[in-house]
Amino acid sequence: MHLNDNENAFVCLDESLRMKNLEYTHDADDDVAEIQRHLGIVWTRRKKYEDALKCFEHALKIKTLNQTCESSDRDHKHLMSCLDGALEAVSELYGNQHLNYAKLLHQKGNLHGAKKEHSLAIEAYVETLRVYKTEYGDSHLSVANTLFNLGVSLNEKGSPDKAIRCFTKALRITKSRLGNDHLDGKPFPRWIFIVTFFLIIANCIIPFSSC
Repeated sequence: MHLNDNENAFVCLDESLRMKNLEYTHDADDDVAEIQRHLGIVWTRRKKYEDALKCFEHALKIKTLNQTCESSDRDHKHLMSCLDGALEAVSELYGNQHLNYAKLLHQKGNLHGAKKEHSLAIEAYVETLRVYKTEYGDSHLSVANTLFNLGVSLNEKGSPDKAIRCFTKALRITKSRLGNDHLDGKPFPRWIFIVTFFLIIANCIIPFSSC
């Protein structure tokens, strides 16, 4: 795409967004998200990564809220496009060691997992863990949550032993951070009970109180 094409695209998209913002119906949300996504693409081509990131984040917010089990492959593709665009912008602005980069990767892993694309989900979770462990250390609740999701995808890919190791580590981290019952009245994350049931079925349950 030539510079003039970029400029023309930007003008058209910006005007479309202005017109859509005058509408207050829920049906306009997806249209606004699509305009923001395309604006993000144009800003990226112009190497205006801060502007691109704002557009992709806006689109992600709308598309994530509208995402359901019945969402089409097209919706999935567009949401993934927003994530990839945001990841590129964050990488250019802050590098791939930034926490925002890891959070977007985790979201990407969740999206792949929801579509049964577990090999891709595993790649995203492993990279997320690399950043989280560097920035947070090995015993942060974000690490535990990612380990749980990684374990789910590993189990779905036919690696239950690896999944068990992930689940057990996640349990230990959560227990060490929240205690045996709760912290400040907050209940354990729901995945704790899913993991406990899984380990019982696998006949390798480690009593939570002794983790």
